[in-house]
Amino acid sequence: MALASLLLLLPLMRQHKQLHKMNVRFGYVSLRAFLVVAVLRKVP
Repeated sequence: MALASLLLLLPLMRQHKQLHKMNVRFGYVSLRAFLVVAVLRKVP
C-alpha cells in the first residue's frame, strides 16, 4: 500500500517544483488583490 502510494507520488514530486513556482506567483497576486479589496472597504 505504501509502496504504491510512493510510486504515485514520485511523478507528482517532479511536477511539484514547477507547480510551486505557479502557486507562489498566484499567491502573490491573490494576496495583492486581497489587500486592495481590504483598503477599498476601509476607504469610504
